[in-house]
Amino acid sequence: MKEKGLSLIEALITLSVIAVIALFARPQLLELDSYRTQTRAYSISSLFGAGNNISLAAAAEVILCPSNNDRDCVNSWNASNWIVFLNSNGNSRRETDEPLLRRLPPDANTRVRFNGAVPRFLRWYATGHINRAFSLTICPASGKAERARVLIVNLQGRVREGVDEDGDGLVEQADGSNATCQG
Repeated sequence: MKEKGLSLIEALITLSVIAVIALFARPQLLELDSYRTQTRAYSISSLFGAGNNISLAAAAEVILCPSNNDRDCVNSWNASNWIVFLNSNGNSRRETDEPLLRRLPPDANTRVRFNGAVPRFLRWYATGHINRAFSLTICPASGKAERARVLIVNLQGRVREGVDEDGDGLVEQADGSNATCQG
């Protein structure tokens, strides 16, 4: 009668193969964290660029804000869609006659931190200027600051990515302080 199951040798070979695969997969999994953060930074930067370009092209005020219903601005930049719309009546709320120009869905793999006071919305004027200069940090879900990205927006509405000027492995914010994913 033949016994069913694995012999000790078969089990050891199987475990060895799994260990080798895990050894090679681990660096790619770590890179996935950085890739997701970078992708989110590009998406947000693109949204800021759209706000700036649309305000200039339409010679009109444009609003970017988090929204749960594509109409009202809310205070949750991480759990809501980000919407961009023409603010033709100046009330900073999207009305039915104001077109929704862009939408960015929330991302469970990243978290956004405004460096300074958290705005309810961002406004581009008809000149392309934005209502405030700011920087924000895009953090991976792991919370590891060395994988974070920083976007810096000046008053002209231009976006640049923060860099690691001092070589410590952490990207700097606009004021020169290191990006942090805590708090």
